[in-house]
Amino acid sequence: MIPIVSRLCLFLGMPAFEETILSFFETIPEYYGCQTEVSITLCDDPSQTELHDATWMIATFELARAAYRHRGDRLMMEGPGFYFELSASRLCHFHQKGRHKFEFIEDYGNGLFRLTKIRFESIY
Repeated sequence: MIPIVSRLCLFLGMPAFEETILSFFETIPEYYGCQTEVSITLCDDPSQTELHDATWMIATFELARAAYRHRGDRLMMEGPGFYFELSASRLCHFHQKGRHKFEFIEDYGNGLFRLTKIRFESIY
């Protein structure tokens, strides 16, 4: 039996990359109510481990909701006092870095990338 995410992606003609992201957003409700840390880095080379020349920020909030916004093609997350979006059309990398840790890279062109790391403090 093909899982529902795979069936949906096959129906929509989505490759495995999009299927993985869709799967992440289908399972994200298990983190609702969890403390969530979002680290955002603007850089010219996301493969560099030393990001001294990058601009970055970190925010912590309690995850209340996540969804896909069709208008604008955005993946969004929000909690009290915090709202964040990823551009689905600009995503070039998605990887689970560990239990409850995820990494997204968006390519904004002209050598500008946004590296977003999300860490959930599990209630389990």
